[in-house]
Amino acid sequence: MRTVNVPAAWRVSRTTVVAAIGLGLLATYAAGCSSGIPWRGFTFERVHEQSRRDHKLTFVYFRHWSVIACTDFEEDVLEDAAVRKATADLYCVPLDFHWDRTLADEWDVQEPPAVVILDPRRRVMASRSGAISVKELLEMIESARREFASATQPTSVP
Repeated sequence: MRTVNVPAAWRVSRTTVVAAIGLGLLATYAAGCSSGIPWRGFTFERVHEQSRRDHKLTFVYFRHWSVIACTDFEEDVLEDAAVRKATADLYCVPLDFHWDRTLADEWDVQEPPAVVILDPRRRVMASRSGAISVKELLEMIESARREFASATQPTSVP
């Protein structure tokens, strides 16, 4: 192996290189997600912590860059005005199906695209894998809201 001398100004640490690659991958990943959805971050734990603090539902979108159905879902469903309005008060996070496989398995997500809606206690309120239409997604969100509201309403004692 040949050693090459480079000017000191060109030398960077491994940490810097790894961070630059990571930021590049994150930018590429984020660029694939719908710009109409109010993404609150790119890690589940961080976004879910915010939803627990504010007592809101968490909208988890599993995608993968190589799945054409994900691109179609983002363009045809997540960009829809009614969907953007319905997700405005949810705590939304896009996750990579392969990278975040542990979470996908925990919620029985079979394939991307997939949506899981969780309450602040991390209970699944609604879930769907595979192709999802605008109508189906809006119904999922409404169903999750109803279930969450009924679970948080105080019960009256006769």
